[in-house]
Amino acid sequence: MQDPERYLEGLGLVVEGAVDPEAAAVLDPAHRVEVNGQLYYVSSPTAKDAFLGEPARFTGRLRDPASGDWFVPTETSPSREVDGRLYLFPDEESAARFDAGLRR
Repeated sequence: MQDPERYLEGLGLVVEGAVDPEAAAVLDPAHRVEVNGQLYYVSSPTAKDAFLGEPARFTGRLRDPASGDWFVPTETSPSREVDGRLYLFPDEESAARFDAGLRR
């Protein structure tokens, strides 16, 4: 979806921050993190840094971009950044398939 923030704001939603649920997220691209195609919003640049430093702590279940299977990432999950998007994987084999272009 192009410009999801405008859509969310149009619904009148208040989105809790991915790092600090007590703080409302800021709905703009600077406060958005995309992980495996899912969008997460944070409340501040500090919260974004925390999210990017430990993404598995804040994401919950994700769909593996190589196999399409659901998994729960851990702090040791392999990761890749492509065009400003973060991808987490259940294991090195899946990350290698992604690197080889074998994407779902």
